[in-house]
Amino acid sequence: MRRALAVSALVIMAAACAGPGSGGPGSSDEPTDPDPARVEIYTAAFRSLAETEGWFDPVLLDERICPKAADLGGKGPCEERFTEAERAAILEGLADLPHVRFVDDAARIQDRIFSGGLEGAGLLTVGDIDGDDELVTVAGRSYCGGLCAHWMTFVVRNRPAGWTVTGTTGPIAIS
Repeated sequence: MRRALAVSALVIMAAACAGPGSGGPGSSDEPTDPDPARVEIYTAAFRSLAETEGWFDPVLLDERICPKAADLGGKGPCEERFTEAERAAILEGLADLPHVRFVDDAARIQDRIFSGGLEGAGLLTVGDIDGDDELVTVAGRSYCGGLCAHWMTFVVRNRPAGWTVTGTTGPIAIS
């Protein structure tokens, strides 16, 4: 009897540990709805990057968030990535851009653009959001070839119509 109770207790504990959000197979630790302000800020930053040239086709969004995206050369770790829900919401906000999509291997894509294998493409990368509920900055980089790149930090303001890029701050680099 004791053995049956112990086994039952173990089965119940195992079932509780394998519930939703446990990281087990078929579960997800990502929230189902992304933060609307975060999505709106990043959508505005990506749109401004796409408009640096205005002819990118396809528009390729780096799924990583790279804190040093505005630094000339942009080297540094890019450990954070957009969640699936954030990617879907950002793509919805940018649906009017030509052939817009997220890419999971920016280094390979950059090499393909540089070698001419992705002619006309623009690879867009953003950094962290830094600020408060009214004004934030977001580092950004667009890459479209060996002598075709922009690095800048956007100023994004919370306006009645939503988060809007209103300018840049700090250095801007163009190649």
